[in-house]
Amino acid sequence: MPECIVCKGYYEEGQRCGRCGSDNGPWVEWLETQDEERGGVEGLLAFTAPHFYLPFLIVSLAVPFGLMGIGVLWRGTVPAAQLLAVVLTICGCLIAVVAGYSVRHQVREEELLRRVRKGGRALWSDASFRAIVVPAFSMLLVMLIAVLLVKSDMLWDLVRWFLLDPVYVELVSQQEAAVDPTPEGEGAGDADSFRQRVRQVLPLVLMGGYVVLMISFTYSSSLLLALAYAGKLNAKLPQPIFLQDEKLARIVRREAEIELGRLAPSNVTGFDLMGYIQFGEETGPDILRLAPTVDVSRVMGATPPSPQVELWGQAATWAWDELERTDDGGIEMKVARQDLYQLPQQAQGSGAGSGSGHRPHPRVRYVVRADPWGRIISIRRDDG
Repeated sequence: MPECIVCKGYYEEGQRCGRCGSDNGPWVEWLETQDEERGGVEGLLAFTAPHFYLPFLIVSLAVPFGLMGIGVLWRGTVPAAQLLAVVLTICGCLIAVVAGYSVRHQVREEELLRRVRKGGRALWSDASFRAIVVPAFSMLLVMLIAVLLVKSDMLWDLVRWFLLDPVYVELVSQQEAAVDPTPEGEGAGDADSFRQRVRQVLPLVLMGGYVVLMISFTYSSSLLLALAYAGKLNAKLPQPIFLQDEKLARIVRREAEIELGRLAPSNVTGFDLMGYIQFGEETGPDILRLAPTVDVSRVMGATPPSPQVELWGQAATWAWDELERTDDGGIEMKVARQDLYQLPQQAQGSGAGSGSGHRPHPRVRYVVRADPWGRIISIRRDDG
């Protein structure tokens, strides 16, 4: 069954959503007419076309920059590491493009959720923010690794053994020794050692910067494309239910009342007659309450010989008195339930029980928590 674009409920084709009542016709038409929704290479090209295929342009630039690194900038690293860096970068860029295309609908949802979320969730939901932060964070990570390589002897030894060319490391050491004015035996200065270590790790740092920057820039450009696509969707499709407070609250209320009705022991239904027998402290131990649909004569044999049998009608009232948005964009509602049992007119004059035709239950308060799509997450009793 297709999924509703408004509430993520399921609906029959050609009909309104039975959960929220929304018309999904515009969404179905969008899926059938838009090139971006065709999938495969055709859909991917249509998705990148608004920005002149920028992600693929970055992928194409990764090849000449990689060759330049192999020929000049990365000559201090082993050839296997250079080849691996180029292959990893090209594959990573292509994966980033496909990933941005596949999450285009989720980007729209996250952008709209940002209007009702709070705190850090709202900030991280901003695709524009992520498009800026990811490349900056990637470069910062490369610089941090570079500092660790210079400062940590253990990490330096591991990198030198597996990734650096021994001939290059020795050549840098000889060049630094040739220009070092400090006589042998007096020890080299800290500045000279630092400069030598920096020169030795520089090719590796440049190679790492090439990998992470190419991939992160491709990912950022894909996010911006998904953001532009989300704008087109917003202009054509109805708003999600978490932006329609009244409809969201109505759905949560309806589903919560159904669930609470199942949980309430006084609402037990079915053919297990003993399931209807309830002894309540408020009616005394000698009064047997039965649901109005139960034939008293059928359960008389299952009841103790002493109790008086009363046939009570039941009504439940719900009082929804609080609604609050949660940090994730969902809602939290509080409801008070009160059950009222009424003795039928033909039995009220018989003097059964306490002689009163109404017996209320005490109010019970519940806290209902739902996600942004109105799906119940938890229902807990509020004893406060």
